[in-house]
Amino acid sequence: MDKSFVRRAMRVLQAFRLGAAAAAACILFLAGAAAARADDPPPITYAHALAHGQPVLIDVTDDIKADVHVTAWDKPSVDVTVTPTGNYADSVRLSGSVEDSTLAMHVICSPSPHNGVFGWLKYNRPDARIDMHVPSDATLSVHVINGPIEVDNVTGRLVVTLVNGPIVVRGAGTLLFLTTTNGPVEATVAKITAQP
Repeated sequence: MDKSFVRRAMRVLQAFRLGAAAAAACILFLAGAAAARADDPPPITYAHALAHGQPVLIDVTDDIKADVHVTAWDKPSVDVTVTPTGNYADSVRLSGSVEDSTLAMHVICSPSPHNGVFGWLKYNRPDARIDMHVPSDATLSVHVINGPIEVDNVTGRLVVTLVNGPIVVRGAGTLLFLTTTNGPVEATVAKITAQP
């Protein structure tokens, strides 16, 4: 048998072994990441009764991949549930207080995962599903960096600002300010609440 053929066959076999080892390492890494997601912290809740006409604000201005869903209900109160998942999920916090007569709720990431050389990577960003119930006639402001944002049946004054992601508003009143830098905006009006 030709010696050069044997040498080439041995190189191919070594390359195959290295490739198989790399594939096995990737599978173990992904399995570990999936297992880590099973250990996500429990949902964070906040509830607060509203004074008549009291404005409501929620902001997610830290680098959290938020999935915000706001739904109107017939109670004079606000209810928020934040369900953090993924990397650094245990660093997601929710606070609420009355600031200048506005009920203000802030979803933050503390301590910030953006440390070190690779802190800017998307991999270091936690995810959070945010479910919020407000009175249908609430004056509502929602400010988020990474969306999407959906608002259903809120007919009061509505301000939604977003940097990345889509905004979908259904069943709104006519006092709307919706803006996103990177993403579509879709809105349907169900009730005339102001005249031009």
